[in-house]
Amino acid sequence: MDFRALLVQVQDRLSDADRRRLHFLFAGDIPKWYNIHPSMSGTLDLLQWL
Repeated sequence: MDFRALLVQVQDRLSDADRRRLHFLFAGDIPKWYNIHPSMSGTLDLLQWL
């Protein structure tokens, strides 16, 4: 199983604070102009950039 598939499976269990941390960790990998909200749908958008 690749990392992205694992994150998609676990993202339902993440709290809002966990999602903010995840977005912080991947901030260098997504364009700064693409402001992704740390919601559940925003986290899926973030995973698409990876």
